Amino acid sequence: MTPQPRPIPALYCVYILRSTVRHSSLYIGSTPNPPRRLSQHNGVVKGGAVRTSRNSLRPWEMVALVSGFASSTAALKFEWALTNPHTSLHIPSESRLAFSTQRKRNGQPKRPPKSLSSILSNLHLLLSVPSFARWPLRVHFFKRDVHAAWGRWCGKVERELRGSLPVVTDFGEDEGAVVARASASEPLGVVGEGLDGEGGGGGADLGDIWLAVGLCAA
Repeated sequence: MTPQPRPIPALYCVYILRSTVRHSSLYIGSTPNPPRRLSQHNGVVKGGAVRTSRNSLRPWEMVALVSGFASSTAALKFEWALTNPHTSLHIPSESRLAFSTQRKRNGQPKRPPKSLSSILSNLHLLLSVPSFARWPLRVHFFKRDVHAAWGRWCGKVERELRGSLPVVTDFGEDEGAVVARASASEPLGVVGEGLDGEGGGGGADLGDIWLAVGLCAA
């Protein structure tokens, strides 16, 4: 019998999109297949999200993602916390950075307005809380300005990430990928949706697999 190749396991990750037309328009999602999901958001493949379907905001670019989640449930848990940092129970009340000032008709707090700065600051916070700090996660940046904004935030906060947290930058095929670690001496290390339902099996670290794929708008 001819041996059958083992299927590639789902690579669960949480990503951040930005409109190339209006940089203030941002989107957080999770998927086991980032390149395909980006194509869906940009209308190249069917199955995109309603919030990214406006042609006036396309194309979208993937500016950052977090990989290394062991399952779709784990990725969804992190995505929900990043999308709802004002109510997430994973964030201690004394450490919370986002607060709601309005309520919905049902009495639930409204999500506060998002910006790149608020998303990155809450991403940094979530990577340091006990719920997620032990997970073998990896942070990827695909745009210089987004990585620079991350660096500015890391430089101003006292809360440190674990020293072994890999931070990967890849700003283009010609430059290749740079992998570093978040540490005290090197603080830089160098609106939401569920999983799209693709893939299966156990999760795996993205490693540098997706770095060879264009994760910005076509």
